[in-house]
Amino acid sequence: FVILSGFVITNLLLQEQVGYGPYLVRRFFRLFPAFVVACVAGYAVMGLWSDVVQHAVYNQDGTRYAARVLEIAQQTRENTAVHAFWHATLLHGLIPDQWLPVSPMTFLPAAWSISLEWQFYLLAPLVLLGTRRPALGVALVLGCLVLQAAYQRGWLGTYAVNSHIAGMTGYFAIGIFSLGSVLCTLLLGRPWFDAPSIPEIVARVVHDDPPRVSSLRPGVPAA
Repeated sequence: FVILSGFVITNLLLQEQVGYGPYLVRRFFRLFPAFVVACVAGYAVMGLWSDVVQHAVYNQDGTRYAARVLEIAQQTRENTAVHAFWHATLLHGLIPDQWLPVSPMTFLPAAWSISLEWQFYLLAPLVLLGTRRPALGVALVLGCLVLQAAYQRGWLGTYAVNSHIAGMTGYFAIGIFSLGSVLCTLLLGRPWFDAPSIPEIVARVVHDDPPRVSSLRPGVPAA
């Protein structure tokens, strides 16, 4: 899901060619209406879902699941206004358990993925800009590495699910890279780096300088 999002969102950015403000407004209103309806429906059935889960018979893993469902239901009921505020910003996935327990999963347990997608919408234009400005690109890569290390060590708090973009930057990067690979293959009629096996291709990507497009397909314009 995360890799596919990196691929699709980067493709959208390349196609739309609009300013940052209009781009965010458009993306927000494509997500938000359906998200609100789903959250309202989730809130309406949360009590029933919790009751059904609590009365079922489970093994040890199921018992942990039932405890998590109960926690989600309690947070949804007891801190409705606070959770609703963060869900309205689509940034609920950034809130650690130490501040607001199970924030990414209240109202609608799968809602963490919407927050993660929105976080990438916010940052994707910078990533795309970094591909055109080497200094910014280096700074972004270093910043992502620092954030990912901080997330993995728990310095950003703990989360019920991987809903913070700092923990998913590597997967998004794979999606962005895969889009570039697909576009290059479509343009050239062959992969940019070619080799008999996947390990050899990876080794070429890591160690070889990228060939000039004009050397692989003469006549292709510079831009």
